[in-house]
Amino acid sequence: MEEDFVFGTRPRDWGVDLSLNHKNLEFTPTQRLERGLGFSDVIREVQGQIAGRKALDKA
Repeated sequence: MEEDFVFGTRPRDWGVDLSLNHKNLEFTPTQRLERGLGFSDVIREVQGQIAGRKALDKA
């Protein structure tokens, strides 16, 4: 066949901005935890607003 078999690896583009991960690692573990908890508070608030809208739609 006159071809070489080449086995190797190469970076895969997952569509994720890895610079955000690297930026997050600049924070201390405690700071990362506090940021994560703050984000979860926002998500819970948004979910509550969505649940409230659904309840109003049913009324």
